[in-house]
Amino acid sequence: MKSLSEKRVGEVALVLLLVLGVYAWLARKYVLIGRLNADEGFYCLAAKKALAGQVPYRDFAYSQMPVLPYVNGLIMKIVGFGYLHQRIVNATWGLATLAAVFCLGLCIAGRYAGLVAAWLTATSLYWVHFVCMGKTYAATGFFLMLAALGICVPWSYYRKVLFFTAAGVLAIGCRLTAAPAVGVLGVFLILQGRGTRDRIIAAALPAAACLALFLPFFLADPENFIFWNVEYHAGSWSAPRVWEAIGEHLWLAPGVLVLMLAGTVGAIAKFRQVNRLQWGVLLAGIVGIATQLSLRSPYRENSVPYVALGAIAAAAILTRWGWFKRFRAIVLVLPLLAWPGPKPVTEPFILKSLLDSAKFVEDHTSPDERVLTPYPIVAIEANREVFDGLEMGKFALTCEMPEERARRLHLVTPRTLTELARSARTVAVVLRSYRSAWNFGYSVPGLRVANEREMNLFWQAVEQRYRIAFTQFPFVVALRKG
Repeated sequence: MKSLSEKRVGEVALVLLLVLGVYAWLARKYVLIGRLNADEGFYCLAAKKALAGQVPYRDFAYSQMPVLPYVNGLIMKIVGFGYLHQRIVNATWGLATLAAVFCLGLCIAGRYAGLVAAWLTATSLYWVHFVCMGKTYAATGFFLMLAALGICVPWSYYRKVLFFTAAGVLAIGCRLTAAPAVGVLGVFLILQGRGTRDRIIAAALPAAACLALFLPFFLADPENFIFWNVEYHAGSWSAPRVWEAIGEHLWLAPGVLVLMLAGTVGAIAKFRQVNRLQWGVLLAGIVGIATQLSLRSPYRENSVPYVALGAIAAAAILTRWGWFKRFRAIVLVLPLLAWPGPKPVTEPFILKSLLDSAKFVEDHTSPDERVLTPYPIVAIEANREVFDGLEMGKFALTCEMPEERARRLHLVTPRTLTELARSARTVAVVLRSYRSAWNFGYSVPGLRVANEREMNLFWQAVEQRYRIAFTQFPFVVALRKG
């Protein structure tokens, strides 16, 4: 007969597999029919270009820190570059994040906290949706979780410093706004040092690693590096939407947010009973979300990387009180109660529409011809390149700077777009099949509506020189007349 501990291990493993299975079931749905986000194209294109030997910023536009194109690119080099491939890779990062949540729970509270946090995170519909989307959130959240694990595992101090450094730098390298959360975790790691020497090393090593990893990209093209990582994000003139974003956040991960609120209140009420590591992880999650809300134009998806941190910290704090286990049924159904509410938009037709449109482009262009489109993902699926300056897709247009600077920053002006439309080199134009801001409707970095008078020249050139040859919502493919 198995011992009690062996039975308990088996039960825990079974519950963990159930949690991961529920996540996989939801992830499959959002990978296949989750709403298409125009940004997914430029992230996939950046990974493809980076693995082909091109350098972000210097050779092509890319609006985040430089790590993700290489990390995801290395995987997609094996599984393939494409819309579905990128989503599957990101969904796998989400699965790994949940496994890391459970491991972190074992380190700072026990298996029950790990299972509760993993369950509440895995059943949050918007969290799963955004994790599966081909953007930065999944990998950033995974590396943040590893950084938190690095400060909590019972290893030797210098081994913890090395592990934290690697994970923290990769998180920042995926998304710069992860830096405050990494910094909070770093402070709690420094406090674990037994003397001045330990603490200096714990502070200096991550800083040196950031310098070693990011300085070469800066030196390759300082103007582009600063523009795409700072000016592009700070230059928005769009109206502040903080209150709207707060409302959106309530549906991002309802069970986790309730847990974080209860955990924060509990931690303050019994301050001395909460250990330092639990405080560190909780504060990292709170600071991460607060950082996103402090931006001029925050969106709930920006806070996705910090949900799991908040979940495990709050669960770890609350499991110290007996009442929490008595109400575990209520805790576990919290995210399920939100399921009848607002849900992520799905597009059951999107994969077929994308692949059919790409196949049409591939059949009607030669391999050396490029595509004019705000949707780089269509060109990728068609095994074609986009024109230089269109790597950022819908964010490739600027009406706010001289032509010369726009070219240096790998952007296009309305004049350049018009020239491309009139050029004999352009055989195919792929656009949204209805009037949309995604059809070069915004100017960067201000995200103002593009100059209508200048853009009318582009639209006139498209109407005069191209005919609609293929339409399958939401795409329309126009081919050169004659």
